[in-house]
Amino acid sequence: MINFSKLEELYQHRHDKELLKKHSGLIRKEELITDEEIRKLRNYPKSFIAKLLERIRRDIPDAYKRRFLVEKICAKCDKREVFRLSREEFLHYLTRSQYVCHKCLQEEKLRQIEQATKRFIENYLDPNKVWKPIKRSKFYLMMEDMYEADEHQIANYIKEMDYSDFLQTPYWIAIKERLLKTIGYKCQLCGDKKNPLHIHHNTYEHHGYEHIYYREDLIVLCERCHLLFHELRILKEKEDNYE
Repeated sequence: MINFSKLEELYQHRHDKELLKKHSGLIRKEELITDEEIRKLRNYPKSFIAKLLERIRRDIPDAYKRRFLVEKICAKCDKREVFRLSREEFLHYLTRSQYVCHKCLQEEKLRQIEQATKRFIENYLDPNKVWKPIKRSKFYLMMEDMYEADEHQIANYIKEMDYSDFLQTPYWIAIKERLLKTIGYKCQLCGDKKNPLHIHHNTYEHHGYEHIYYREDLIVLCERCHLLFHELRILKEKEDNYE
């Protein structure tokens, strides 16, 4: 155990370099440093504690044994764990306010993803929601929110939507505006810029992932070319059925 009476005495004489050097090793490696002791050590400056740490013994071949034995208790579930920390890791741990175990971190991350996914669906996949006037790109703003969410769960939600409702969502509006800007607000077949433009799906293979595959799966067409596209598709389907 750490002698805190001695440690406090040394702290009162912390400017005496020779005294501190003499007591280097007050905090030893092979003695378990408990969570309670860690909380007490946090009341002292890190630079002061660093001078009292047992020095690294190069004569010990096992580098693992040259580490400090530290108890950590999860702030979420109270799980007790013991770690071996290097000198730098130990000093860094003293600056942290609390420890959260890996399991609790994963559970918290999943909760955050679930909440972000729910927010995304509410904000971008409601056909009754409309975009508020913003100066930023709608697409990039949407993608920032997508980054924190589960995009596969979002894609499954989109696939279950009525397609006419999907075309009214802020999600689709953002993608449509992004593609139009990328192409230069013109028909990709005839170059027409004057007549109304439509966004046509070349394939629905990646439906729900239009935010990723909008360049590959979508095409900008004027009204005339769009009608022609559908006529050709109907003709091809008839030919395929005949064969």
